Amino acid sequence: MSKTGMTLAVAAGWGAFAMNATAMTFGFTAITNNGGVAGDAEGEIFVTVSDLGSGQALFTFNVNPGHEFGIHAVYFDDGALLTLADLVDDDQNGGDSGVDFSQGATPPNLPAGNTVGFEATPGLTASADPPVGGPTGNSVNGGESLGVIFDLETGTTFADLLAALDLGFADGGLVIGIHVVGMGEENQFSNSYVTDGDDEPVIPLPAGAALGLVGLAPVMARRRR
Repeated sequence: MSKTGMTLAVAAGWGAFAMNATAMTFGFTAITNNGGVAGDAEGEIFVTVSDLGSGQALFTFNVNPGHEFGIHAVYFDDGALLTLADLVDDDQNGGDSGVDFSQGATPPNLPAGNTVGFEATPGLTASADPPVGGPTGNSVNGGESLGVIFDLETGTTFADLLAALDLGFADGGLVIGIHVVGMGEENQFSNSYVTDGDDEPVIPLPAGAALGLVGLAPVMARRRR
């Protein structure tokens, strides 16, 4: 996708809720099916997007408990996210002890992303530090989470960000990709997934949960680069 110099407008149909939301949760759809197990992760992996204020947004990736497969890398195809500002993992900001990521993904683009027009924006990726496989690796496995904090482009609001996620692969949209490893009975397969706007569930968080995520804002403000 080409999204340079993007100025986003709130998409029609979002209404007052999108304008006032502090957090929304999105699911993922598989774009590969290695080992015939890609569907195992659909409905089990989500990303929650939260407003941290001061021009920052937090993307929290979660894998439901009970799964050995895990998120190895995250990718963003967008021009409205200016800078990957920080991570919430094992060694940063008090994240899960079993999750350890660094900025910059390996490989640099979502595997098979080219088949659906996904092109990761340079600098807006992160991947797990070695080892990455299995429940003892540094990937985001069952019951764990990873937070990725972004500075938004000047003039882009949180409502604009939600509207871009709703657009998906359409012009002006934002798409998130993940590479999931450790799939199948012998944990030997990996698959790729994307969000794609209207094809994905958009689920409002309960008020308490949203407040808990936004409560990270003071910590992030101190660490903002």
